[in-house]
Amino acid sequence: MNKSRLLAGALLLSLAANVFLGSWLLTRSAHHSGFAQMQGDPGGPRLKHLMGRMQKLPDEQRQQIREKMRELAPQMQALVKASREQRQAIEQLMQAPQLDTGQLQAAFAGQREIQEKMQDLRQQMLIGIAGTLTPEQRVQLFQGKAR
Repeated sequence: MNKSRLLAGALLLSLAANVFLGSWLLTRSAHHSGFAQMQGDPGGPRLKHLMGRMQKLPDEQRQQIREKMRELAPQMQALVKASREQRQAIEQLMQAPQLDTGQLQAAFAGQREIQEKMQDLRQQMLIGIAGTLTPEQRVQLFQGKAR
């Protein structure tokens, strides 16, 4: 494989990882700021650690993982944007001179719905990734044990 193809592949991997991690970080930021802190963390595997462990997998599996991430990135970006906008709406409602509890409850319900969609999308991605790996690779990726 020539040098330019390797560089293009590395650039593509870096771009996909940055898009995914960026959306994940924005999601966590939106979820852990202001009044959103009261809603708790849905938990789950730490995706940034998964990204680091992914580098230890064979090229074929890394490529399949990148494809799955690229496939879901536009949806995640849209949800991150919606979450950020919803969080801002909640903060504005909380700071309004007259507290409208009905609107505030609806805004919180909307935020929960967005967070649920984001969690579903992350789970869909993880299931898709797990389906491309051998049992040993899943252990390596999700528990971080070297094989």
